[in-house]
Amino acid sequence: MRRSDREFRSKSAPRGRYSSSRALSTSIALFGVVALVTVVIAQPPGQNDRFKRENPSNSNDQRSTNRRPSIQGTGRGRAPNIRFLDTNRNGTVDKPEFVRFLSRMRQTPNQAQVADFLFRRLDSDGDGSLDTRELSKFGQLRQQRPEGNNRRRSNGPRQNPFPAFVSLLERNSSQVTTTTSTKTQTLSTEQTEFFKAKIRPVLEAKCYNCHSSAAPQLRGGLRVDMKHGLLTGGESGPAVIAGDPDESPLYLALIGDSYSQMPPNERLPDSVLDDFKYWIQNGAVDPRVDAMLFLQKQSQSEINIEEGREHWSFQPIRDVQTPRSSDDRWSQSDIDHFVWDAMTEVGLHPVADADRRTLIRRVTFDLIGLPPTPADIKAFVSDSQSIDQAIATVVDRLLDSPQFGERWGRHWLDVARYGESSGKDVNFSYPNAWRYRDYVVDAFNDDKPYDDFLREQIAGDLLRASNDAERAEHLIATGYLAVGTRSPNESDLKKFLLENADEQIDALSRGLLGLTIACARCHDHKFDPIRQSDYYALAGIFTSTETLFGGVRGPQVRQATEFVSLPTSLDFPDPAPLADDGYAILEERLEELRKERQELGPRNSQNQQANRRISIRISQAEARLAAYNEDGSSKHRAMGARDWQPSDLPILIRGDLDKPAEIAVRGFPEVLRGEHPPQIRRGSGRLELAEWLTDPDHPLTSRVMVNRIWQKLFGRGIVSTPDDFGTTGESPSHPELLDYLSQRFMDNDWSTKQLIRDIVLSRVYRLSADNRPQFAEIDPDNRWLWRHRPKRLEAEAIRDAMLFASGELRLNRPVGSAMARFEGVPTQFLQFVLAGQEQARASAMRLETELQNRGRRYGPGSNTTSRFSGRTNFGMLRQLRQYGINTSADTLFPEQNHRSIYLPVVRGQVNEALAAFDFPDPALVTGQRDTTTVATQALYTLNDTFVIQQSEKMAVRLGKHASTYDDGIDLAFEWTLGRQPNAREKKLAKDFFEDWGRESSNSRQAILGAWAAFSQSLFATAEFRQLD
Repeated sequence: MRRSDREFRSKSAPRGRYSSSRALSTSIALFGVVALVTVVIAQPPGQNDRFKRENPSNSNDQRSTNRRPSIQGTGRGRAPNIRFLDTNRNGTVDKPEFVRFLSRMRQTPNQAQVADFLFRRLDSDGDGSLDTRELSKFGQLRQQRPEGNNRRRSNGPRQNPFPAFVSLLERNSSQVTTTTSTKTQTLSTEQTEFFKAKIRPVLEAKCYNCHSSAAPQLRGGLRVDMKHGLLTGGESGPAVIAGDPDESPLYLALIGDSYSQMPPNERLPDSVLDDFKYWIQNGAVDPRVDAMLFLQKQSQSEINIEEGREHWSFQPIRDVQTPRSSDDRWSQSDIDHFVWDAMTEVGLHPVADADRRTLIRRVTFDLIGLPPTPADIKAFVSDSQSIDQAIATVVDRLLDSPQFGERWGRHWLDVARYGESSGKDVNFSYPNAWRYRDYVVDAFNDDKPYDDFLREQIAGDLLRASNDAERAEHLIATGYLAVGTRSPNESDLKKFLLENADEQIDALSRGLLGLTIACARCHDHKFDPIRQSDYYALAGIFTSTETLFGGVRGPQVRQATEFVSLPTSLDFPDPAPLADDGYAILEERLEELRKERQELGPRNSQNQQANRRISIRISQAEARLAAYNEDGSSKHRAMGARDWQPSDLPILIRGDLDKPAEIAVRGFPEVLRGEHPPQIRRGSGRLELAEWLTDPDHPLTSRVMVNRIWQKLFGRGIVSTPDDFGTTGESPSHPELLDYLSQRFMDNDWSTKQLIRDIVLSRVYRLSADNRPQFAEIDPDNRWLWRHRPKRLEAEAIRDAMLFASGELRLNRPVGSAMARFEGVPTQFLQFVLAGQEQARASAMRLETELQNRGRRYGPGSNTTSRFSGRTNFGMLRQLRQYGINTSADTLFPEQNHRSIYLPVVRGQVNEALAAFDFPDPALVTGQRDTTTVATQALYTLNDTFVIQQSEKMAVRLGKHASTYDDGIDLAFEWTLGRQPNAREKKLAKDFFEDWGRESSNSRQAILGAWAAFSQSLFATAEFRQLD
């Protein structure tokens, strides 16, 4: 307990009495100041009655006359006006400003102590200053008892429950194994009988309904039907602190007011409260015996680590010499020599090189995810330099393009299981996930060394930074740990943290190591040399880390955290500023909700549901308001991670929290540990984990990344199972080449761009996709790379290519994401908004079909595809205004014409344009996407509103650039397929326009309709979405 808190409390009072008149007088002074200051700062300036006292009869927090003496507060006040206190006009109130303001009130005893206590009480994030949200809590302080602090602990910072849990296990296990009875815990008959007679009956009668194994839904993650439940606690940490009732959340809840009273709607008699206080003061003796309190015996692991290390991927990376064959006149690089040797050994030879037009389209899509412009194609085809020099020029230009980071950043986001909502049962939004997305794009554009890239994502908050900009970058990078899926509805904090750690272990092991370590959660891995103890050694690192993902607490979100605060000295672009009066609207809305709750009166059985609903809405409104400054600008926040109380974990038999076995010391899988692994001596161990992963002697980190890059360029990795380098995965087709590239990758300072450049300048990359039946019979899967593998474009590249052809593509980066603009908006309504976008498009499509059936076709500019039309959608916009969002229907989703990487990735609600072409599940690590060919893809290109819209835009663009049908046909092929039409294709196109002219008028609208239909037919071809 903090010393300043103790000075307001009785330290050794007899039961039922206050022993310190000083504590009482200080408390009276404290809450007198609270009452007065609340009235002063809550009222707008200029009102004559701003110092008028409230009528006590109107208070919603009155106590019955038979209760112990209490100090009357003022109830909940309005959100205070920060301008009264912020004398230096920096937007926050520091401690001197707060003290100066209090000094203008009437003098009270212990003035400095009162000010210090109040300031620390309000400063919830501990940054030494009070923002509007923190200051607003001043008016919400309720009556408190002089002897105790009855604040609602579940609203404060979370505590890691595992240090107390493990300490309890170790202590009790030590006692159980002691041979002499004098070393075991001795319980007096008096203590035992007191618990049985006074404490357990109350727990059974008043608490078990919500806090026991028999409860329909465990509340607060707290169980009181077991001894360990009280000692390890739930969301608020240990429920009982033996010897200190004033720091025991159980006792504080029992004496709480109507907001935090436990049991709800009922205050226990004073005699019962005195019993609980006496019980805790005298050691909280609990004679119940729980099996969980002791570490159980675990069976011996049968995995032989030394044998496991013989697997190829666990062997050190070899220093490989480039092979040189006397008959090899084809190879032009070291990579080619490795490929030639492997190919010729099985009787194969490479096909011819691809022509220049094919090659420029291939390398442009592979490096930046966009088609080459007609000017780029013409320049490359007519370049008089050798093919080696010409392609090198193109590759260097593409690597320097800002679109490179968007293309390759999206590849990494597949591996990082990036999403902007939590997924699972509640699926609440991640409004600040976009900062991690932009960090990844910038990292690839800047060619950040891959080892630094990994260190920052795993332990960026623990790295040294030379300035605030670098510090912010490091903090944002830890969003890697936070953007995964989670189920915030889990009430048991320990279970929630274990699930969160399991998700992070799966992401890290699959994404960075190509291993399925998460399979060892319940038992030793069935196939790989990964013991269960290895799993919990890693899990302890992640449960010793607090993942900061946001959320608003409510019935469906029992686990919520704050965000990472970024340095205020930096000028970040604002992703979602409020409208001019948006902040005032939010304040008014919050005040209305608080008045509604006040009008309900004290919580009772009749208004309990209504109270709960209004409290949820208040929490949502407060969260929305807390995301902004008073001027309507967004606060600089991010998702991320930070260390908190570190602790090792017990191995859980069958993954069951009720069956702990031996303690697994935090560390790394033994099969990969090496001779001198870093030792975790303090903190969570994430920094040591990052150093271990990026050690040049690590056998997997560079191999896995090199394989991922190769797979993206060739359509198949050297190891064809990019997320599984274990014993159930495939062996490498070219093991020497993999080790050569892995070592070269590290020698080149882990440069991703240099590795890509080396690969795309090799001759094997330049091969055509021509098929030779005799070679296909020997190697049908093209394992030996005798030709280039044809690839279908990814969903984002297909969509971006449509925008490119229509001329609508915006290459600048949008600020933020749609999810940032909707921060604080309830999950259900947000999903309705996102779904409404698609519904509006579907409605427009139905109108389009109806008009076509009538013999008419709306051309470009008809506005039939407006995303928000009709009474329902405009009603949606009106509802959004309640959250301070003042936006037109056309600008609510401005990302629509930017690169597809900037579309919001809402789990379970992925954009239709992406979902149609195998966009990966954002809940999973995806090293290689599925590639399907199904009827729905053709239906999408023929019927989707977005495709029709881009076809119409392309028609308008063709009308501006082509003066004849021949020119228009040529341009349409260039923009969509990157080539000129052949004679047959041009004849078919002309026939199409002639047929269209005979069936419709020659009006401008009809002609544009013909060009739109022609453009859409090109979008629907297999060649448009295929490379080679």
